[in-house]
Amino acid sequence: MALVDFNPHTENDKFYYIEGSTSVKDFVKNIANELVTNAGDNYKWTQEFPTSGTEIVDKVILSTTTSYSKTFYLKIERPAPVAPATKQICFVNLSIGTTLNTAKDDFVDNTESPKGKLSWYTDDIDDSIDDWLPINYWLECDKDHFNLILRGDPSADNYAYNRFLMGHAYVGSLTPLSSTQEVDDQYNFGITASSSTEPDYTNTYGPRTATSITDVCMIANKIGMPMQPHYPEFDTINPFADKLNIEGSRWVNQQHQFSDVILFHPVDMQRGKMRNILVGDPSAIYDNDKLVMNENTKNQVMYKKFKITAPFNFLVNSPNPKYCIAIRCYNEDKTIQVDDGN
Repeated sequence: MALVDFNPHTENDKFYYIEGSTSVKDFVKNIANELVTNAGDNYKWTQEFPTSGTEIVDKVILSTTTSYSKTFYLKIERPAPVAPATKQICFVNLSIGTTLNTAKDDFVDNTESPKGKLSWYTDDIDDSIDDWLPINYWLECDKDHFNLILRGDPSADNYAYNRFLMGHAYVGSLTPLSSTQEVDDQYNFGITASSSTEPDYTNTYGPRTATSITDVCMIANKIGMPMQPHYPEFDTINPFADKLNIEGSRWVNQQHQFSDVILFHPVDMQRGKMRNILVGDPSAIYDNDKLVMNENTKNQVMYKKFKITAPFNFLVNSPNPKYCIAIRCYNEDKTIQVDDGN
């Protein structure tokens, strides 16, 4: 065995990762600040509207230029209350597009994706809870994508503790399935967000228009049909199997089986893989637990497990809606051992 001085944040963790908290009031501003400023030059996105971070209140428009040299835009907006409600604090809307108007404060008409409603609480949250409500977040990103996990503070809930939600959003491009795959660049950008309520079903872009909630909405399919739904494909057991897993696999050193997420389109079929996210059985794993792949090698990578509890999400149209997700996080700083054959 040989000891290797392993610097995970330069060798293998080529993305930005952060765990934090924010109030609902400052959510849009703080998440934008993570993506635009804290992520650093290698991974940060660009703020298009408003022009200054200090001016952000309930709406921001960001842009990113992916590794395919294409620029895409993301709008994050906390909607105003709808009468007779006086508060609106349990979700934000996310949408993507390729073209902004002259003022850069919105998309050009008929170019915006259906809005993904990203929830951290059910809509029947108590009226006494104001926008001081804390939200925990876990974010990993680069210029090609981000995964964002949200959890409304359970302290504001009460028995049976079923109003606070774990929400997830993925925004960004896909990686190719093989080195020989035809280049996917012009339309390679998508969005999905998990919601407390059923999505709106529209035919804005034809009868098969994505929802951005129970599917992943891509800018367009192979030949340019806009805002098309793509669905997850991954390895799974029978979701209705008689199963009691208390410790991982007894045959494989208590390991847990997780799989890459491939997206397919009903006509185009398999397109690419979502970045830095895995799907697997949540049994015998707590939220926020770390999963290690290729442990104690230079290829070691780490993920954190989360069970999406917002009831409408991209896994409901998957081979196993009972599965959880895991997003990439930083490796632990440590010297690792590598088998050198001696």
